[in-house]
Amino acid sequence: MLVARKNQLFNVHWKERLNVSITDTGNALNDDEIIDLSHSLNIKELLCYWNEVAGILLMPPTRHIMLHLNYCCKWKEHIRSNKKIYRS
Repeated sequence: MLVARKNQLFNVHWKERLNVSITDTGNALNDDEIIDLSHSLNIKELLCYWNEVAGILLMPPTRHIMLHLNYCCKWKEHIRSNKKIYRS
């Protein structure tokens, strides 16, 4: 992602620190890929990344972001209720 013609916010350095293989938004990931990403993601480094780019993350939410949050809340509810998760 480029901001104001400056260096990229997410680069190879962050990709390695976060221990991720994707460089896009991940919208096309299937259930298994999302679960794999969740297991491999370095949460401590993710928090560091969020601190580095807080200005962008604190921008007002868009309709698109709210749509994803709705799905996240449904998944969280589903997981916490100990129901079986169906994988592809």
